[in-house]
Amino acid sequence: MLRNIICCINGNFGILTALLIPILLLGAGFAVDYSVLTVELRRAQESADAAALAAAIAYNKGISGEDALLSLANSHVVGNMGSGYSIKDMAITRPTATDRRVKVTGKVNVPLYFGSLWNMPSKDIAFSASASVGSSAYSQIVFLVDVSNSMSIPGTDSDMVRWQAVSGGCQFACHDSLLRKAGYKDGVQVAKEMGIKLKMDFIRSSMAAFAARAKSSGQTGLQTYSVYTVGTTFNALLENSSSADQLATIGAALEVEPTFPPGVIIGPGSKTDDGWSFLEQGLRLVRPKIRNIGDGSSAAKRNTYFVFLTDGLDSTVPARTFGPFYDDECTALRSDGVEIFTVQTYYPPSGDVGVQEAFERIPAAIEACASKPENHFMADNGIAIGTALDKIYSQVMGKVRLVQ
Repeated sequence: MLRNIICCINGNFGILTALLIPILLLGAGFAVDYSVLTVELRRAQESADAAALAAAIAYNKGISGEDALLSLANSHVVGNMGSGYSIKDMAITRPTATDRRVKVTGKVNVPLYFGSLWNMPSKDIAFSASASVGSSAYSQIVFLVDVSNSMSIPGTDSDMVRWQAVSGGCQFACHDSLLRKAGYKDGVQVAKEMGIKLKMDFIRSSMAAFAARAKSSGQTGLQTYSVYTVGTTFNALLENSSSADQLATIGAALEVEPTFPPGVIIGPGSKTDDGWSFLEQGLRLVRPKIRNIGDGSSAAKRNTYFVFLTDGLDSTVPARTFGPFYDDECTALRSDGVEIFTVQTYYPPSGDVGVQEAFERIPAAIEACASKPENHFMADNGIAIGTALDKIYSQVMGKVRLVQ
């Protein structure tokens, strides 16, 4: 039969071929453009996914304005698609109290190679992507802040130089209650007058930033916050509050403990001199206060996160015996189901042999206290304290993921 067609001389095959060629070309053109649209649809969706994630991350960092989020999402779509594509009808939906998603929608106009053959030189492709902000689980965040006088050193190298120039080389701007009682200014007051930011100043601003992010997240009712301090004494400043405003107020009021502080001495013995921090006892006292630990499924079963902010120098008797003595307390908290984050702040080189020997063991002890390596942060200066708390917020409350 094929031989007959090839050898056909009556012109039917030529006519048939002439009729089929346009149809074949149209079919080939359609197949090419269909392939183009399939590829570009995938690229458009990937661009929308990236835009939704970027907008969700920005929202968790406190950027909640619709115009700012839309501009950010649009830049990601345009950047991923590249030149030659027109982005149309971009819109963004911000999270609400009941719907914790950022949603990005829009269209991309895709040029077609053969579309002009059927009067369609381009085609709009619709895209949509949503990313969740924060967590829908119940949780509690507990801070234990070391407020011993080692938190009164300047928070930057430049401020340390300025401070030592007026302190006779001393690295600490101590909160000396006896000096104040005698009518003199202590180190904290002098540093403040000089505009020198101490470690505690950076802790205050970092706590305020943490609270601001928590408030802007809109996840009211899901989280509670507690703040405890430890030095020579132990104090509960905030317990199980769902108010980010209260967290901000308490954080802003944190201060280095005065030497010879009022209150109950928590360490061994009935009296101490300045420079003590009873971290082991502080951890032991805070543990029974952390209740309702669970899987986050209800207010009675909360995901529980513990932030331990300290330079790690612990004290015990006899007088001025130093070390990390809190390993067992950290283990007990982890066994309770608490996820621990540790932020080790900078402690300057010391001429005290006991302090030197303690710091040979402290870094490893604080890192081991954390639930996992990525939960430990070394804050070599004041700015790094803020960076650490920012990362902890992102790990605990700022999680984002693509959702349907």
